[in-house]
Amino acid sequence: MKNKLLIIICLINNLFAPSILIQNQQQYKRSLNDNVAANNINATYASLLRLNENNQNPKTLKNIFANLYAQYKVQKITAYYLKKFLDNASFQEGKNTIYVDPTVANRLNLDTNTIVSQDRIIFTTIAKAISYISSNNRIILNDQSSWTIYVKQGCYNEDVTIPAGYSINLKGEQLVVLGSGRAPSSTKRNLIWNINNSYPEVTLSLENIWVRNNFTLNYSSTQFQTHSLNLLNSRIEGTLSQSETVGTLYTTIKDSRIESAFSLPSAILTLVENLDLGGAAASTCNQYGYIKTSNISIGLTFQTAYSDENFTESIGFFDCNMAGTFTGNTGSQLKLNKVSNYYFNTNSATLVSATKSIVSE
Repeated sequence: MKNKLLIIICLINNLFAPSILIQNQQQYKRSLNDNVAANNINATYASLLRLNENNQNPKTLKNIFANLYAQYKVQKITAYYLKKFLDNASFQEGKNTIYVDPTVANRLNLDTNTIVSQDRIIFTTIAKAISYISSNNRIILNDQSSWTIYVKQGCYNEDVTIPAGYSINLKGEQLVVLGSGRAPSSTKRNLIWNINNSYPEVTLSLENIWVRNNFTLNYSSTQFQTHSLNLLNSRIEGTLSQSETVGTLYTTIKDSRIESAFSLPSAILTLVENLDLGGAAASTCNQYGYIKTSNISIGLTFQTAYSDENFTESIGFFDCNMAGTFTGNTGSQLKLNKVSNYYFNTNSATLVSATKSIVSE
């Protein structure tokens, strides 16, 4: 009986008592209005920061700022800050650009995980930025939602999970490390990409990202669907693998290093340049396309060469250092130019099932 009474009291409190979040939103909205009206620049800026901490919906913020700007744009210099927010790409529909920079919070001495600077929405962790995306009324069913997350250079001691249904471009400033540091003894963090084939096609792009541990593609549906993975100037220190062999994964890799063999049975290596591929065993893909100036030291297992009349690049391995065992389906071809064939023979690489074909670029 006591437990039932407690539950009823809690329900009543939830129904009738305004939440702390709502109270804070109302308080900082009033403070912002007062500070703009008083033409207090520092206080206006502080109110902008605090309001965003307690309201992560940019459409709501945009309406608040637009109304205040319309009221005070002529007589108050504080309206200038509101205008900068309104012109910010983070508030413009379709651009979907946000930032991760923990140094801003330190500079402003703010105890918060979500802040706003004068011209952009900024988060202190990658996880907070991704949470903002997935909770910001952008669940896609029939329409793709694409976001760019710019990340300040540094080490981020956090595991990162990319939610299903969103195209994400995770772009580091120079180098972003998922881990507590770059030394061998440092904590190593993981990257997980959740893929639900019930949603439309999506793309994950990593630029200047070093994953200190594993990168896993976690499929949650067995339906057939096509997605894309792009790696640019990135490094995967652990394994690169997928949980299920479903759909097709178009893969572009440039100027990157994968230290362990990857296992991507759904992948078509559409365009690969300057890839350093190692590991303890041969990597696995579905098909290979244009592979150039890459180091493949342990071999590759594939089904066949890529075939698409709309693909403009040549198909094969061009100027690659090739070693290990290369295995294809019976009747498939391993296409090499003269330089790749030279290293194939010099390194005593072996070919299983497939036949070798010498091609020119």
